Amino acid sequence: MALTYEVCQMRETGYSASSNNSGGMKSCQISLTQVYRVIVTDPANANFAADDVTDVHVAFAPGIPIVNYHTWYDSTTNVGIPLAVCNSKTVRRLDSNATVFEVTCAFATEPGKQSKSQESETPSNPQPETPPTSVTDIDPVVTRGVIGRDIVMHGAPAYGPDGLPVFDDGQGNPFVLSTKFLPCTGLDAQGNEVDLKNEIEQPVTRKKPLLQLTITQFEDTFTDQDLLDRCYKVNLTAYRGFVIKAAMITNINAVAQSVQMAAGPAEKYRVTYTILVDDYTVVSDANATLFVGHAAAVPLIGHWHLDANDDAVQFQQTGAGIGAVGLLNLDGTAKDPDDTPDYVRFDTVEETEFNLAAGGFLQV
Repeated sequence: MALTYEVCQMRETGYSASSNNSGGMKSCQISLTQVYRVIVTDPANANFAADDVTDVHVAFAPGIPIVNYHTWYDSTTNVGIPLAVCNSKTVRRLDSNATVFEVTCAFATEPGKQSKSQESETPSNPQPETPPTSVTDIDPVVTRGVIGRDIVMHGAPAYGPDGLPVFDDGQGNPFVLSTKFLPCTGLDAQGNEVDLKNEIEQPVTRKKPLLQLTITQFEDTFTDQDLLDRCYKVNLTAYRGFVIKAAMITNINAVAQSVQMAAGPAEKYRVTYTILVDDYTVVSDANATLFVGHAAAVPLIGHWHLDANDDAVQFQQTGAGIGAVGLLNLDGTAKDPDDTPDYVRFDTVEETEFNLAAGGFLQV
């Protein structure tokens, strides 16, 4: 059986757009429909009958879009929307002629984000355009949001049960106190004020907001090796105004799609990158700052330090100390125990070029 399909796009079409403006959001989803008339014959079979063809045959007839693969394209006007993907398809056999079928295909862009912390940076309601010559002619879609992570604080203003600063300048302006010890004082037998140095067992932290970008773009090819080469990498050069190593690709999703190009239909890849921007910086050596970002920052705290004779000696546990460990300078000497620790950064994430113009792969 060699079935022949005659496919004709009908004038029956549809378009709708819905928005999501809840919680200050601004996003949009576009839905489109196309209807096709399919006539099935078998020139090599004189006894061909309607029972020889099924709805499934027609669903996969050449020229009928495939769900999750083909993108919206109107051959009559020669315009398309590469971001609108076929998401459903129904086949109906006509009662008047059992070898004639009607196929309805629905297309839609990605739904609007439901999270209140995300919004589209670029328009999410693309208009039909003539088929692109290159995948870079298709505008990427960028969505941004905010997540947070805990940052250890080594000093902060402290307030008592009465809501007033524990220590201030006498005019109600609080002093920044060390978060290593409880801000409690007492009096000795001579009436002198004594700092009790009770250690705080858990670190005091604050929430640091991190920018999360989701970038969807089309690429000519995408392989498993591309996934390995690009995922969990930080930017080698400045990217979107952020310094080197501040942005990290945390997730990549790539799917093959049929896109109508100027030269004809072609298989391209719709690739979505999730990028987390962390510009975390800590004070180091009391006079300079150390950029950390996605790297690992380790405080210079240890059991041993160099004394005045450059001999390695162990920190001694005293009533006013912090146990058998102490703060260190980068040269190994002891640091004031009431000061904030210095840090060293260990680069734990590999770098790669993000920017397409510089040999990378991200178009925006």
